[in-house]
Amino acid sequence: MAGLIAILALGLSATPPALQAPAAVDWDLAVATFAANRGDGSKPPMGKGGARCAAYWTTHAGALTRKALPPEAIAKFDPELTSSDEAGMNAMVFSQLTRSERDYVKGKEEAAAVLAKLLTGDRASLVSYFKQLGVCSMGAG
Repeated sequence: MAGLIAILALGLSATPPALQAPAAVDWDLAVATFAANRGDGSKPPMGKGGARCAAYWTTHAGALTRKALPPEAIAKFDPELTSSDEAGMNAMVFSQLTRSERDYVKGKEEAAAVLAKLLTGDRASLVSYFKQLGVCSMGAG
């Protein structure tokens, strides 16, 4: 478990450099996708799913910290999506629901790749990323 927490902490700072999001990104779709898939925190994914959630929230916290998401996106987001502290807290909660460092690392690579693609305007990646964050929501906001 300590190893996973160490990897999680590294993940917050070892994410790809910031990318500029093009004007073609549909941030309203991101908000709608997150809301449509939002969990309430009562039955959070565990095991492999928990590792994936920890990975996505770690990636999102890194993106917020690096300001990889433009201000117009942040202005539209649910409060749970705007705070790197809250995203980091969600990542820590999910890291406690898994023991698989391998699944976390795999999820982190996936999340970083999906985020990079969505920031280039890829609509399917946008939906995939915000759907996963919705599924992994702890219901705050």
